[in-house]
Amino acid sequence: MSRKIFDYISCVILGLVLFGTITAVLLMFSWVPILWTDPAAAWVQAIGSIAAIAGAYLLAEKASRDAREQSLAMDRLTLQRKRDSILAIADAARAHADSIYRAFETDNDMINTLAIALVFNKRVYSDVINAIAAVPLHDLGSFQAVDSLLKIKEASVYLVEKVERAWHPADSQEIYQARPRNVRDEKASIRTSCNVVRQEYQRLAAVLGA
Repeated sequence: MSRKIFDYISCVILGLVLFGTITAVLLMFSWVPILWTDPAAAWVQAIGSIAAIAGAYLLAEKASRDAREQSLAMDRLTLQRKRDSILAIADAARAHADSIYRAFETDNDMINTLAIALVFNKRVYSDVINAIAAVPLHDLGSFQAVDSLLKIKEASVYLVEKVERAWHPADSQEIYQARPRNVRDEKASIRTSCNVVRQEYQRLAAVLGA
């Protein structure tokens, strides 16, 4: 029952109750002798009974509506907390991507390699990717959010592979010669993957209302 209808019926019931009360008082003190008849008394009793039944129904309806609204509010709060947790996981992926991007801001390949050694932790980044993979996509509530989260995951996986290829050369005996060449070859792809993670995180945050 909508609030407007509830308020309207409540006013009608209140009017009946007031009418019954006033009529009963008049009958009790015989201020209106013409009403002092058995049919009048029966009508007053009937109106009172109807008002009591209707009042009880309205009270039950109000209690039911309040409980329903409270349940819906709790459901919305639970869902929002889940989405906040999902967004926090995506934010962790974005933070890793930002760190990697900053490591490749300079054109000096050796500095790139040293910087990435300081900021890149494959185990931690892999844990973030696994957390994204474990997210129940139905909690996101929209195609845009699902699409953005999947793109963050895909770009993060690709980013880890690119950084690994640049940082860990296949031939360990040529480590200092291979790293600069690998870093230079992969730099553009690494920056692209970082930008994808950044952009999709912003889209995800906008959809989830952060």
